[in-house]
Amino acid sequence: MIKRYKQTLARIGCGLSTMGLLIWILWPNNNGFELDPEPVFLFATALVVWILTEFKTSEEAPLHDPTKNDVKNARIIAGYYKDQLKFILRDHDHGAGIEPRYLSEAGGFKRAICEKEFFFNDQRIQTKLNIFVEELQEFTSYLSLHSTPEMFGTTILQSVIPARVKQSGYIPDMYSEQIDNVNKLATEAWTPFDELYEEIRKRLPRTFDTEIETSWHYWLGGKYT
Repeated sequence: MIKRYKQTLARIGCGLSTMGLLIWILWPNNNGFELDPEPVFLFATALVVWILTEFKTSEEAPLHDPTKNDVKNARIIAGYYKDQLKFILRDHDHGAGIEPRYLSEAGGFKRAICEKEFFFNDQRIQTKLNIFVEELQEFTSYLSLHSTPEMFGTTILQSVIPARVKQSGYIPDMYSEQIDNVNKLATEAWTPFDELYEEIRKRLPRTFDTEIETSWHYWLGGKYT
């Protein structure tokens, strides 16, 4: 918000400076009205700068009301930021197993974006989404390839380390390397997702008019609606 006000003040300042230089040019001197090349040059420069600043679209308000699609999808993103993707991409250490529904949700969400079922009409947000889905693709593909859902006690977990290996007490270096890679890819996916969320906060404030709810859309064969 402060940055946007600074941009507005800068445009106002350019306008006032230009008008001040115009007054300098038109101000009579002892020899009557005579154009001085120095203020004329400064006025022309200031005028060009002022015009260029006015070409910039103001960021203090959207150009138009957001579409219902954008607000709905922004609320889904905000829900994921609050729970599912925050957990699997930022908070969880993949040295431990994770409930399979987290991977199913991330994978299903990725497919919906790639198949253009999930998109934004706002092109700035869509650009951020496109960057994020590339990293999410890397993460989900690698985790799917190097993990399996297995029974640990009475709980099924998606785990890089097989249950029999974990029970043996000896973890080969191969699994340690895979865990490091999964955690690295998760962090690399979280960074653009965080940037996507911040863009939504800036561009679609209506997203947060009501409390954000977290929902599962894809796990157990669920489909985005």
